[in-house]
Amino acid sequence: MISRRTLLFQLGIIGAAAGGAVLLRERVIFAPPTITFEGAGDAPAWTNLDGPGGLIRLTGAIGAEPVSVVIDSGAQYSAIDGALAERLALHKGLPLPMLAYGVSGRPSVVRTVGLDLDLAQIRVQGLRAASLDLASLSAAAGQPFAMLLGRDVLRAVVLDADLPGRRMAFRPWAAYAPPPGAVAAPARRRDGALMADVQVESAPAVEALVDTGMNGALALSEATAEAAGLLAAGREVRRAHSLGLGGLSVDRVVRARRVGFAGFTFEDVPVQIYQPAPGGAIPSALIGLGLLDRFRVTLDHGRGQVHLAAPVRPAEGRRRRAA
Repeated sequence: MISRRTLLFQLGIIGAAAGGAVLLRERVIFAPPTITFEGAGDAPAWTNLDGPGGLIRLTGAIGAEPVSVVIDSGAQYSAIDGALAERLALHKGLPLPMLAYGVSGRPSVVRTVGLDLDLAQIRVQGLRAASLDLASLSAAAGQPFAMLLGRDVLRAVVLDADLPGRRMAFRPWAAYAPPPGAVAAPARRRDGALMADVQVESAPAVEALVDTGMNGALALSEATAEAAGLLAAGREVRRAHSLGLGGLSVDRVVRARRVGFAGFTFEDVPVQIYQPAPGGAIPSALIGLGLLDRFRVTLDHGRGQVHLAAPVRPAEGRRRRAA
């Protein structure tokens, strides 16, 4: 099993003093893009997702060039395949190398390019994206994509993803209201990311990053998994491949008897256990699409809100609403 996990949790500048790094990152390299909604009306139309399942992937355009984009709430910044950026002759940013950290594996040195993107109902202008070798990751994951749309864009919109229906829409803040009957997950915004509480078996709840760039259900750091009792003697442990920015790695997988999230209880959940990459601000837990794919999910990064609605009934006994 290969699980595509978040690629860009943290970017830092090499060879600059700490104060200068923060100043350049916020004001020059990753200045916020301008986002406008196309068309009129308060309820943008749905856009169908590409492919039968897996990631939130759809086709956008850079100028006249179609580009396959994955919506990745785990990525701090957006990214584009380096070969595509070269072919389109995209404007390169300041020649300052950047460190891009994945969940596990070694950090990579990357640079940035500038671009304008048309995607679903929005036009993104002046986006600074990290230039990465996404083609290799795409090929290994078996899902073609050439761009990741990260939180630098998502913080300015509400992502409304009907995962069972394989469709999505970007909603403007002013017109957004949670879907009828939606359940609010205990969530908050931390350093721009959406963090929500998840409980593994009888252990205390832990804070997990909501990561639409992960196709697995749940991932825990080794220390968090051990504290939850998943690595206790007698637990069945198997090995699985994990695909990320640092390359292909081998992680452990343990099945949790119960996982609680947003008032729902999920049974027999595969949990991937990773060793965090050194030097990166890596979260201790990740909630992926494998846990969310039966819901209509809305993510509001600007206000730190997660709502779940209209769950699809899985096979009998696989999910039940907590009392």
